[in-house]
Amino acid sequence: MTKLKILCFMEADPEVRNFLHSGSLNLLFEKHDVELILPPKNYNRLKADVEDLKLGIPVRRVGIPERRLAIWKRLYHLNQMRFRLDPAWLGVWGSWWGVVGWKAGVLFSLANLPLIRDVIKKRLNAELRKFPCKDLDILVEEAQPDIIIHPSTFGGYFVNDFVDLGKRLSIPTFLIMNSWDNPCLKRAMSGVPDRVGVWGEQTVKHTQKFVGIPRQDIIVLGAAQFEVYRSTPRITPSEFRSEHGLSPRDIVLLYAGSSRGTQESLHLEWINRAIEEGDLPRMKVVYRPHPWGIQQDQAQTILSSCWKHVVVENSMQDFMKSCAKDGKSGAFYMAEYARTHDILSSVDMVVSPLSTMIIEGALHGKPVMCFYPKEEEGSSLWKKNVKRLPHFEEVFKSKMVITCLRYSELIESIRKLNGNLLNAEFSSQIEMFSKYFVEFSEKGYRENLNAEIENAFDELSRNMNNE
Repeated sequence: MTKLKILCFMEADPEVRNFLHSGSLNLLFEKHDVELILPPKNYNRLKADVEDLKLGIPVRRVGIPERRLAIWKRLYHLNQMRFRLDPAWLGVWGSWWGVVGWKAGVLFSLANLPLIRDVIKKRLNAELRKFPCKDLDILVEEAQPDIIIHPSTFGGYFVNDFVDLGKRLSIPTFLIMNSWDNPCLKRAMSGVPDRVGVWGEQTVKHTQKFVGIPRQDIIVLGAAQFEVYRSTPRITPSEFRSEHGLSPRDIVLLYAGSSRGTQESLHLEWINRAIEEGDLPRMKVVYRPHPWGIQQDQAQTILSSCWKHVVVENSMQDFMKSCAKDGKSGAFYMAEYARTHDILSSVDMVVSPLSTMIIEGALHGKPVMCFYPKEEEGSSLWKKNVKRLPHFEEVFKSKMVITCLRYSELIESIRKLNGNLLNAEFSSQIEMFSKYFVEFSEKGYRENLNAEIENAFDELSRNMNNE
């Protein structure tokens, strides 16, 4: 195929880790003329020094006027706060009341009334035209791209102008899903890209329903960051146990933390006591904090506690000390997925709040449990509604995942989790279950992505020429 000129937009640290550090775009870089487009150096969601990665392709930084970004955000909230008589949408709608606050929620709800919504959208679109992004237009004029791609959370700095550029200038656009909740929760687009790459069957459905993309324009790519899970782990379970001072006879439970401010030190204390008192079988807990960090007081308590049956995962020790000293800095810790693969291949079962680790544990054939206690919801609308979000709701409804919603049920739920461990057929069953969320292609992610981008360009170019 003829070498394509591709502009690749990227805007945040998680995408850098998942697509650049993983090498998922390397084949695309080798076969085509790709230029990487980043936000300005002072953009707070991108701390990684991408230029220092020596990718072998041009890297350019482009800024969008702040006023323009603010207008896009208002259009996004207007769409999110639109009430729909659909159970799947109610969880999203209720959660966004928690995000924007009740005052803004009331205003956006009133703004969505018939006729008023149309007037406000026209005014906001008129404002957008007053604040054009000239730098992006200059970029496209200079580069003359054949296709524009964007690994993305479906929200953020570039996503709206990425779609807008494609529509205005008749350039094919290909949006690539970064993480689990992107289609149902994060999709901040006011327009629709030409093609969307997703993880699996669940996000095919969510992209159709919540983004409004026809099925023929949705491509199942798998997850770039999970591709390493198909390889042989770098260490054996016995080596992992040796690293953490664990006996070969111990059951190893991974507690994978959340970024949502839960009382994880309390949970670990209860589990440690239950093991000590014989309410749980002989086991050790390996605690791994979330890459977005943990509250300072929680980190201090966990590090200072002399629990007999709980250890902090080795590769996150320095990160935990940093959290204990400075608290959550807002920076994203670039945890290696290869290390996550080593850990998940070595432990016996996984407990996590509402996080992707539930799916990652299932991909490894491990018994998994979601612990999201009602006692920690407080008065937060977000925390009360988050488990009703469509991507989580399907986990809660599944018999393959143990769910625990109260403090008082924690220890009994871990006993049930251990029961799944003792079931010889469970590992293959939960691996099969995980394929609904993440589908691996035979060719591999980078080969699949390259082929689908080439196919999209061919098809979309023909369509545009025929119009």
